[in-house]
Amino acid sequence: RRVHGDTIMARVPIHGLFNALAREMLPLIDLMRAAPASGTDPRLLTFSSRMRLLSPLIGSETKSKLLQQMLARTACTDSYPEIRASRVRAARQLLNFTNQGETLYAQISSALKSKDAIRQIRQNERAWKINFSGEQAIDAGGPYRESITYMAQEFEAECGLFQLVPNGRLGQGLNQGMHMPIPRYASPDQLEYYRFAGRLLGISIRTKFALPLSLAPFLWRALLGAELTKADLASIDKATVSALELVESAEGIDAESFGEVFMETFTTVLSDGSTVELCPGGANKALTYENRAEYVRLAIAAHIHAYDAQIDAMREGLASIVPLPLIQGLFDEASVERLVCGEPELNIDTLKGHTVYGDGISSSDQHVTWFWEVLAEMDPINQAKYLKFVWGRTRLPNEPASYQHKIAGFGGSLESLPVSHTCFFTLDLPAYRSKETLRTKLQIAIDSCQTIDGDGSTATFEEYQ
Repeated sequence: RRVHGDTIMARVPIHGLFNALAREMLPLIDLMRAAPASGTDPRLLTFSSRMRLLSPLIGSETKSKLLQQMLARTACTDSYPEIRASRVRAARQLLNFTNQGETLYAQISSALKSKDAIRQIRQNERAWKINFSGEQAIDAGGPYRESITYMAQEFEAECGLFQLVPNGRLGQGLNQGMHMPIPRYASPDQLEYYRFAGRLLGISIRTKFALPLSLAPFLWRALLGAELTKADLASIDKATVSALELVESAEGIDAESFGEVFMETFTTVLSDGSTVELCPGGANKALTYENRAEYVRLAIAAHIHAYDAQIDAMREGLASIVPLPLIQGLFDEASVERLVCGEPELNIDTLKGHTVYGDGISSSDQHVTWFWEVLAEMDPINQAKYLKFVWGRTRLPNEPASYQHKIAGFGGSLESLPVSHTCFFTLDLPAYRSKETLRTKLQIAIDSCQTIDGDGSTATFEEYQ
């Protein structure tokens, strides 16, 4: 419906007053008592539920300030834990997956699963300090960030916890590049890994560390406790929904011929290839023309709830790190995804606006101008490589004020490669004499230096384990 401009302008002061009142009231409201915002008669809602319904009208700045206040109040003030893990053991699983317990996320999850450790990682700067077995890097921030980036890479690999959605595997429908949990991963150890994944989401919100994950909107809606529907299922598995709609409509098929076309029982195949019964004894119950509506209803429910155990574990992990009722009450799934994952592509202007320069180098120097041109001309994959090279992460946080990129001068040979200091988000840039030389040297650096370690390591094979 079209709204006249004058009407919109008249509403602006009302919106401003509402947000001013919301800033005062929200800290006093118990959002844990808020019912889900969808499908509820507003006349029967509690005050907290009404505020949840009105959350789209609350400005993002108001929401962000309240969240930051709550994170500050609930942060742990103890020192963060120090852990040890082997990237060599983890790398074997990336190359040839045989043992989930050897992945980096499994090693770190095991080291941080005690109640004390979970409390200690509830920090707003960084969650832990890590020593990589056999490596010389000193963790002033870089190895910590790299440990999280590495685990995010594992999560969506063959050795990980998330698989490409069916739409992606079949090349149809929405969200083809997105991932969902694996339904058959339901052992106690695997559910603990999902809890740890949820804690990582919370750590990302607390520390403003953008996790490079591609998780489907279905998962974010489920984490927030939204009521999921057939449309949510179609957003990740269009083929299953289309097939079930064909069964239900039975267009052009009568009761006599139905059994010749659909020779099914009350079972269904989930997204990970596992088969489940839709009801007790479903493997022995034939699908018929008369019971097809029941079959479709049960099958859709089975697919929607196939991920319940894994998402429940993730939600439990998330709630152990951040005030989940506040997030559920004020933020929608797209906002939470941005809080956790940031923006998937690098905004050069934003990075340039938050860059400072060391002594003897300035933004007007020719080789600095070339640097920004080269970075802007890179594709998103190589831009992410640059961020990992210089900062140990592949995405910028949502809040630019939370970081500062530095370009410093370089006193060595012009034949040298650029040098990064990942703990301090700093690049030492030689004053190359041509743009193409700078492009070549920078590309070699970001391609060759994708892990943080010291030079001249003399560790034995056993020390890496």
